[in-house]
Amino acid sequence: MLHSVPATALCTFLGVGNDPRYTPSSTFETFPFPAGLTPADTKGQPVAEGELLLPTVEAGRLPAAVKIATAAQRLASLRENWLNPAEWVERVPEVVAGYPERIIAKPEYAAELKKRTLTNLYNARPAWLDNAHKALDQAVAEAYGWTDYTPAISDEEILRRLLALNLSRGGQRCSWPAGMPPASTALTGRACNVLGGNKSALLLIRWSALCPLGWGAGWRWTGL
Repeated sequence: MLHSVPATALCTFLGVGNDPRYTPSSTFETFPFPAGLTPADTKGQPVAEGELLLPTVEAGRLPAAVKIATAAQRLASLRENWLNPAEWVERVPEVVAGYPERIIAKPEYAAELKKRTLTNLYNARPAWLDNAHKALDQAVAEAYGWTDYTPAISDEEILRRLLALNLSRGGQRCSWPAGMPPASTALTGRACNVLGGNKSALLLIRWSALCPLGWGAGWRWTGL
């Protein structure tokens, strides 16, 4: 769940419960994908690679793409099997060609199937789900070249590395405002905790105003 770390750090929050909202301009458009696997690198038509359907990638990055796709497919399959167990549902072809099959609960399982939601699954977070996410994270970390990655790596370190990559692609060299600590010591929790409280997410946005190709509201890094 490497992407969830900067996404949570840079998203917006809504409602009484302060629920996170995925904001594309600050969480996706600024995200530094692994080299050779960025949206700009994978624009071509998908191609079959064994049982996988992959975007077009350079030959040198194909092993990384296959490993990520394999782990992602396993995670998706495990979740789907839990959400809609084969013995609980019937799959009916959609009338309009090209659309997914309709999933209809068998009467005797309808009540239980209503409880099978992603929210309930992730709140329970069984071991098989956690292990599948760890395998996917490991594959992504390897694509970044993080040979020292382990599941114990801190959110602060993940943010530090992704921020450094983001800035290097933008060719930026930025200085922190007076009185603020450097990124390597400040990044933690949602984004940077040095401001404290609900203002913690503002630091990266304020800082990025000094280097507009870095992380910040509405700015994109070069090549995305």
